[in-house]
Amino acid sequence: MAELAEIVTERKLPLLWVGLPAFQSSSLTADAVTLNGIYRPTIEKAGGEFIDIWDGFVNEDGQFIITGSDINGQQVRLRSPDGIGFTDAGKRKLAFYVEKVVKRHLGGLDPGALIRLDAGNLPLITSLPPEAAASVPSQPISLSDPQLDGGDSLLGGGLPPTTASDSPRNLLLTRGQLPDPPAGRIDNYRLTPATTTSQP
Repeated sequence: MAELAEIVTERKLPLLWVGLPAFQSSSLTADAVTLNGIYRPTIEKAGGEFIDIWDGFVNEDGQFIITGSDINGQQVRLRSPDGIGFTDAGKRKLAFYVEKVVKRHLGGLDPGALIRLDAGNLPLITSLPPEAAASVPSQPISLSDPQLDGGDSLLGGGLPPTTASDSPRNLLLTRGQLPDPPAGRIDNYRLTPATTTSQP
């Protein structure tokens, strides 16, 4: 982590580190407390900023909560049933904590406008650092624009092949027909005429 912080600060970039939240599992929560205790001083020593989200996902006693206030103050479900992930409302609340700090570093610019990737603002490999460029085999493409990769639809977006209706499965389900078994197999009950051999 200290090495990552050094790489970021050497390039004069803002170093922001989002802390871990509480979890439903008490052992995971204890681990999160320990890790946050390591992350905060390390990041602050490197000149970065630790974004503490802990209070947004615990109650007044510091205990894990499934439901709580969203960014509008309404009581909603914040965490997924496994007690680890976030619901959409929980993700928005987490992003709200981060956005406040990011806006301060951007001088009031809208962070959303900076992270939208389309054909006009995808980075070129030549603009990446040499060590990163070497590990990227091709130009990045947007996941929401298939034309950047020469296609006209995303994977699974087209119609299924028409031959699927004639598959053995579909014939059995729709018409009750089974394909003929191969000749010689035990379930091949077709009668074939006996072959006659000519006598000399």
